[in-house]
Amino acid sequence: MDAPYRRLVAFALVVTASLGCDDFSWHRSAVRGQIPDGPVAPSKPLTLPASAPPVSSAPAVAPKAAANPGIEQAGLGQPQIQTQVKVVATVAGELIITEDEVVMMMKERSGDFLNLVGDEREKKEKQVYREELRKLIERELIIHDFTVKIRKNKPAALDEVWEQARQSAERQIREFRKMAKLENEEMFSGYLRFRGTDAKMFKRFFERTACMSIFVNSLLKESNRGIPIVQIEDYYRSNSAEFKIPDRAKWQHLFVSTSRFATPADAKLYAEWLQKSVKEGRDVAALAKEYGHGDSALRNGEGIGEKAGEIRPSELEGPLFALKAGQVSELIPDTNGFHIVKVIERDVAGIKPLDDKLQQAIRNKLTDKAMKAERERIVTELWRKHTVVIAE
Repeated sequence: MDAPYRRLVAFALVVTASLGCDDFSWHRSAVRGQIPDGPVAPSKPLTLPASAPPVSSAPAVAPKAAANPGIEQAGLGQPQIQTQVKVVATVAGELIITEDEVVMMMKERSGDFLNLVGDEREKKEKQVYREELRKLIERELIIHDFTVKIRKNKPAALDEVWEQARQSAERQIREFRKMAKLENEEMFSGYLRFRGTDAKMFKRFFERTACMSIFVNSLLKESNRGIPIVQIEDYYRSNSAEFKIPDRAKWQHLFVSTSRFATPADAKLYAEWLQKSVKEGRDVAALAKEYGHGDSALRNGEGIGEKAGEIRPSELEGPLFALKAGQVSELIPDTNGFHIVKVIERDVAGIKPLDDKLQQAIRNKLTDKAMKAERERIVTELWRKHTVVIAE
């Protein structure tokens, strides 16, 4: 899923058409042996025979992008899709990709081109169309190959895989609804209508994406490409700059102004009493509000800044970074009074230790990288192996 999360949540709110894919096996001209950098589109437009199930109307899209998506630059041929042609591609003779699907996915990336004008906008719309159509085709190539293999080797497992995919989709939709604050069915349905889709179409996207992930994950597991500790250690040593941490402190602040007292000595006695109260564990936020003279009372006692150069007042930076988490400073005098700081969290500049938590983070990163390479290998092979028909 595309998610440069200028979108509402961490996963894309993309949707697909509500057509059942597994029942369509119409005869049509085919283009075989296609590869990611050069599939050839059929020479004639793909038309639906009279026996074909009806395809829902596509939502509105910029006319030039819909009528001439120009996907040749992405290696998907040179289709000239007319508005009456709703099926834009078929995969392996049975899985259908509709214009609705591509356009709906384009909507999720509308921020890429909405602020552009003229030829620049048209060019960007075509690019987005090409990219989203290609993603849908590659997803269906993986699902088709996966399904064929399971049916051949262990047909009973197919229902189990799709059940896993359904459960994954339901979890993601629940998470989305929670984050988007779509608290009831009416709000959720309204949102989907606004996006030009419905619950069935919305869920279908997540199910098919989850199924694709299950397949790629299973291949990775079968190839026994677990990430050994020696590889993690090598990555840690070779990428030390990635694990540098700066001096950082999260802290609390109290200020006592000498202008509030008859003499500086009186102000100091008052500050010493506050310092003692903080060391005894009294709540700094409450002390700042009731007894402090600085603006930290407006921030629940929180200090300003966390890293070097950010600390305000700047004269507190040295004493602050000399403390450990939980420690309280001595009185820090200045021309206007006395400061007291307490460190809540403390990071000392250096390299993060290769503890269990960091090992797991590196393992996850290397696993993701291996999965991406594996997926690219699979997709390249499937473009050559299976038939993709693109309407022109």
